[in-house]
Amino acid sequence: MVETTNKRKVVSVLVEQLNKKNATQVIVGQSARTRIKETLKGSIVEKLLRLVRRLDVLVVADQKPTTDGKNNID
Repeated sequence: MVETTNKRKVVSVLVEQLNKKNATQVIVGQSARTRIKETLKGSIVEKLLRLVRRLDVLVVADQKPTTDGKNNID
């Protein structure tokens, strides 16, 4: 787990730690931001993918129920 007090440096701190540990994989959760916020502020996952080239990145989907109460998985 990586902690930082500066929200703008999350990706750079994460990449630094992954490199220090010679990581080969990282698992991150899907952003809870809306598409508009991701477009305006950028996606942490997209920034991470741009900065790591020799690392497998697994993005775990957010499983939100639909308005009818059913899951989005068929």
